[in-house]
Amino acid sequence: MAVMPHDLLSFSWNFPPHLPHVRQQKTQVSLRFVPEDQGTRLHLLQTGWANDPDWDEGYDYFRHEWLDVVLPRLQYRFTHGPIDWHNPPSGQQLKCLAQ
Repeated sequence: MAVMPHDLLSFSWNFPPHLPHVRQQKTQVSLRFVPEDQGTRLHLLQTGWANDPDWDEGYDYFRHEWLDVVLPRLQYRFTHGPIDWHNPPSGQQLKCLAQ
Protein backbone atom coordinates (compact mmCIF):
# COMPACT_ATOMS: atom_id res chain seq x y z
CA MET A 1 0.00 0.00 0.00
CA ALA A 2 1.21 3.47 -0.83
CA VAL A 3 -0.14 6.99 -0.67
CA MET A 4 1.34 10.04 -2.34
CA PRO A 5 -1.13 12.90 -1.75
CA HIS A 6 -2.56 14.29 -5.00
CA ASP A 7 -0.59 11.72 -7.07
CA LEU A 8 -0.98 8.05 -6.16
CA LEU A 9 -3.01 5.58 -4.15
CA SER A 10 -2.13 1.88 -4.27
CA PHE A 11 -3.53 -1.08 -2.38
CA SER A 12 -4.12 -4.81 -2.63
CA TRP A 13 -7.54 -6.22 -3.42
CA ASN A 14 -8.76 -9.74 -2.81
CA PHE A 15 -11.40 -11.59 -4.81
CA PRO A 16 -15.11 -11.61 -3.94
CA PRO A 17 -16.72 -14.42 -1.89
CA HIS A 18 -18.42 -15.94 -4.93
CA LEU A 19 -14.94 -17.00 -6.17
CA PRO A 20 -13.87 -19.19 -3.22
CA HIS A 21 -10.94 -20.86 -5.04
CA VAL A 22 -9.12 -17.53 -5.36
CA ARG A 23 -10.79 -15.59 -2.52
CA GLN A 24 -7.55 -15.27 -0.53
CA GLN A 25 -5.45 -14.26 -3.55
CA LYS A 26 -4.75 -10.59 -4.10
CA THR A 27 -4.05 -8.24 -6.96
CA GLN A 28 -2.39 -4.85 -6.66
CA VAL A 29 -4.28 -1.72 -7.67
CA SER A 30 -2.63 1.62 -8.44
CA LEU A 31 -4.58 4.81 -9.02
CA ARG A 32 -2.59 7.73 -10.41
CA PHE A 33 -4.12 11.19 -10.51
CA VAL A 34 -2.85 13.49 -13.26
CA PRO A 35 -3.97 17.14 -13.50
CA GLU A 36 -5.48 17.85 -16.89
CA ASP A 37 -7.11 21.08 -18.09
CA GLN A 38 -9.96 21.84 -15.67
CA GLY A 39 -9.96 18.39 -14.05
CA THR A 40 -7.99 15.28 -13.28
CA ARG A 41 -7.29 12.19 -15.36
CA LEU A 42 -7.30 8.92 -13.46
CA HIS A 43 -4.97 6.09 -14.51
CA LEU A 44 -6.01 2.72 -13.10
CA LEU A 45 -3.71 -0.30 -13.15
CA GLN A 46 -4.57 -3.65 -11.57
CA THR A 47 -1.70 -6.15 -11.68
CA GLY A 48 -0.68 -9.50 -10.25
CA TRP A 49 -2.95 -11.75 -12.30
CA ALA A 50 -2.36 -15.49 -12.65
CA ASN A 51 -3.04 -17.55 -15.77
CA ASP A 52 -5.93 -19.69 -14.49
CA PRO A 53 -9.66 -20.03 -15.29
CA ASP A 54 -10.67 -18.90 -11.77
CA TRP A 55 -8.49 -15.82 -12.16
CA ASP A 56 -10.06 -15.19 -15.57
CA GLU A 57 -13.47 -15.19 -13.90
CA GLY A 58 -12.10 -12.78 -11.31
CA TYR A 59 -10.76 -10.54 -14.07
CA ASP A 60 -14.20 -10.40 -15.67
CA TYR A 61 -15.75 -9.58 -12.29
CA PHE A 62 -13.29 -6.76 -11.56
CA ARG A 63 -13.59 -5.36 -15.08
CA HIS A 64 -17.35 -5.04 -14.59
CA GLU A 65 -16.99 -3.60 -11.08
CA TRP A 66 -14.43 -0.99 -12.11
CA LEU A 67 -16.25 0.13 -15.26
CA ASP A 68 -19.87 -0.10 -14.11
CA VAL A 69 -19.74 0.51 -10.36
CA VAL A 70 -16.54 1.81 -8.74
CA LEU A 71 -15.36 4.40 -11.27
CA PRO A 72 -18.87 5.77 -11.95
CA ARG A 73 -19.39 6.14 -8.19
CA LEU A 74 -16.08 7.97 -7.92
CA GLN A 75 -17.10 10.29 -10.75
CA TYR A 76 -20.50 10.81 -9.12
CA ARG A 77 -18.82 11.72 -5.86
CA PHE A 78 -16.70 14.39 -7.49
CA THR A 79 -19.50 15.83 -9.63
CA HIS A 80 -22.36 15.67 -7.08
CA GLY A 81 -20.66 15.55 -3.69
CA PRO A 82 -20.44 12.79 -1.10
CA ILE A 83 -22.57 9.70 -1.68
CA ASP A 84 -25.40 9.05 0.75
CA TRP A 85 -24.85 5.31 1.29
CA HIS A 86 -28.38 5.00 2.71
CA ASN A 87 -29.63 6.14 -0.71
CA PRO A 88 -26.78 5.62 -3.22
CA PRO A 89 -27.14 6.64 -6.87
CA SER A 90 -28.94 4.11 -9.03
CA GLY A 91 -27.28 2.22 -11.83
CA GLN A 92 -29.17 4.43 -14.28
CA GLN A 93 -27.83 7.60 -12.64
CA LEU A 94 -24.31 6.21 -12.88
CA LYS A 95 -24.77 5.22 -16.55
CA CYS A 96 -25.82 8.78 -17.37
CA LEU A 97 -22.43 10.02 -16.16
CA ALA A 98 -20.63 7.93 -18.77
CA GLN A 99 -22.47 9.61 -21.63
